[in-house]
Amino acid sequence: MASLAFPSLAKRATLSDGTSYGYVAHPSSKADAITFLLLHGYPSSCYDWRHQIKSLSAAGGCGLLSRLVTYIPDCLMGIVPISVGYIQPGLVDIDAINAYTESLFGYPTYGYWPWHNNEDAVKDCDEHPASAFTLIYAANPEDWKINMAPLDAAAEYVKAAAMRDVNNVDEAEIPDADRDCHLPTLLVVSEKDYITRADMNIATTKEHTPDLRVKNFADCGHWIQLERPDELHQLLEEFALELIDRKNS
Repeated sequence: MASLAFPSLAKRATLSDGTSYGYVAHPSSKADAITFLLLHGYPSSCYDWRHQIKSLSAAGGCGLLSRLVTYIPDCLMGIVPISVGYIQPGLVDIDAINAYTESLFGYPTYGYWPWHNNEDAVKDCDEHPASAFTLIYAANPEDWKINMAPLDAAAEYVKAAAMRDVNNVDEAEIPDADRDCHLPTLLVVSEKDYITRADMNIATTKEHTPDLRVKNFADCGHWIQLERPDELHQLLEEFALELIDRKNS
């Protein structure tokens, strides 16, 4: 996707095991500028960051990389989780989360996860790309409560891509003392995100990030970087300036 969406900025890195990653990089021309690492989640792509790549490239540098907080925290000045708050590394009990959220909200927020872990999921998604796109980028955020979050609802609407516990081995080696995030953190969430809910992510992130500030967008769905690009850019710039001031003080 990086080479298609940003051909002039796209690069590729190949790991020792042969895994190849495409990414976007735009170095800053300013020596003292902060570099923003924009991490997209599943099932989105770097194209979802197109507004921020454009605006942040003018303000500093930007790039798209993978999970870094618990592996090389010394390389980061702060983090800005968007929609999904900070979660400690380790196994996640999806069944327990679904049962708990259903008792709170009347529907399980991650009912689609077990289906995404099905062997047939990739094939199903390839066969129904239009339906998958329509569900993931729903025009009405309320649709997620009905068509995506409940158990088996997404499978009935469209078949989606697979996900596995690929980080379990690495995360099992992280000491307990390093499982919290001690970096300055700006959590950005939205009131109309009915899966990665603002109330749940604020509460969870507060447990594990002692240096936290929160921005909760009203009348906004899950894709904050697409729905509120200008406001998000302002937040990122202000947070970056705060980090520079703290570093220099």
